[in-house]
Amino acid sequence: MQRIGTDGKKLEGTALCDFDAKVSTLMHAYKDQGRTSLVAQFASAMVSAVLEIGNRASAPADFYLVAVPSRMSSTQDRGFSPAELIATSICRRLEPKCRLGKNFVWFSRESADQASLGQNARKENLRGTMTAGTKALNKRVILIDDIVTTGSSLLETARALEAAGAEVLGFVTFSETILRNIGKTLTKGLKKV
Repeated sequence: MQRIGTDGKKLEGTALCDFDAKVSTLMHAYKDQGRTSLVAQFASAMVSAVLEIGNRASAPADFYLVAVPSRMSSTQDRGFSPAELIATSICRRLEPKCRLGKNFVWFSRESADQASLGQNARKENLRGTMTAGTKALNKRVILIDDIVTTGSSLLETARALEAAGAEVLGFVTFSETILRNIGKTLTKGLKKV
C-alpha cells in the first residue's frame, strides 16, 4: 500500500509493479501504438487490488471505478483514454459490485504534457484543471490509472471528486515510476508503507 499526498492530504492505494523496461515496452505498445488488446492483461492484474480497497471500506459494499482523465489532446491523438479502458475492463470483471464512474470527472482546461516536468512543476501544472459533476455526489470511488509518477494526476482527480461530494476510497495503478531528476527526494509524494 502506498500513500501519496500534499498539503496534509493523503490518498492510499496500490501500484502493482515498477516501471521497468518490460513494463515500459508494454505501456508504449498500449498507449502510443494503440495495442488496446493489452487492456485485458492490465485489468486482470489489477482486480484483486481493487477488491482489497473496496472490501476495506465500510458498507454499502458497492463502489465506482473512476479513471484518471487523460489530457484532452492526448485522448484525441490516441483515440482512447488508457485509464478509462482499464477501468471499464476491471468493472466488467467485478459486476455487479463495481460500476464505472463514467464522466464523473474531466479536464475543465488543458494542461501541459506532464512527461517533461519535474515534481513541483507537475503539481502546479495540474492544480485546478479538473472538475467533477453531480454524478459523483455521494458516490464511493476508487481511482484507476495506468502509471503513477508523482501522484499529481491522482491527487487532482481526488480533489475534484471530493469537491463534488464523492468519497475517494483509494487508487490502483498498474505501474509506478519515480522521476529520474528527483530520485529519492520524493518524500512528500509517493511513499511505500
